[in-house]
Amino acid sequence: MLDVLRASSTMLAMFEAGAQGLQLAESPEAALAVVANQRDAYYVCGERAGLKVEGFDYGNSPAEVAEGDLSGRQIIFVTSNGTAALRAVADAPLVLVGSPRNEVAVVRQATREAAARGYDLLILCAGDQGGYGISLEDAFVAGMLVDRLLKLSPRRLAPGEAASEPDALALDDSAIVAHRLFRSYLGSKPGHATRENLLAMFAESRRGRELPTIGFSADLEYCSEIDVTTVVPRLDGAGATLTVVA
Repeated sequence: MLDVLRASSTMLAMFEAGAQGLQLAESPEAALAVVANQRDAYYVCGERAGLKVEGFDYGNSPAEVAEGDLSGRQIIFVTSNGTAALRAVADAPLVLVGSPRNEVAVVRQATREAAARGYDLLILCAGDQGGYGISLEDAFVAGMLVDRLLKLSPRRLAPGEAASEPDALALDDSAIVAHRLFRSYLGSKPGHATRENLLAMFAESRRGRELPTIGFSADLEYCSEIDVTTVVPRLDGAGATLTVVA
């Protein structure tokens, strides 16, 4: 699951700041209801319309979370798009959280798990407007992960031929569209993506333009870092809780 601006990076930052697990709430009101009688045992984190909810300890700013210490308490987290996307796929055999920051680690982990289980891979973009709208940054990073998969599995097949060679890679139309979008930002000599590519893309995305106007320019810098962590959050579907596999 990708929610590039900003829930994916915030989740990674929470684990790096000492969190042992994240409980995903359906709404800010539901999050506060869960902790009502044991407030001191929780950090309550998340946003509404991009801003920290009144009464929460942290919002959805990874740069802010990275400066904190989230050890010693349980954490409940809710965002407009990312946590809802995770809850929507809680019944899947395995769900991982990806971002540019853990690009290599999440692709390698997903590839290993898919091969061991005999499953395909689906890259889920949280998108915008509760999942009903496309977000440029999520589509771009989906293409970035497809590019990494192509480097790991250079043998390509048409989807209809995939069953004959399980170690080869078959891309459906949506994966091809995302990959071509990603490559369009790399210029005439594409190689690996750079922070500059990501920041140029952020400057064109609705969310990337909006965040500086509400005081979160630092989050764009944070979310544009590539392959800087091996933290890979994994969803425990039964309890809608995230834990970490590295």
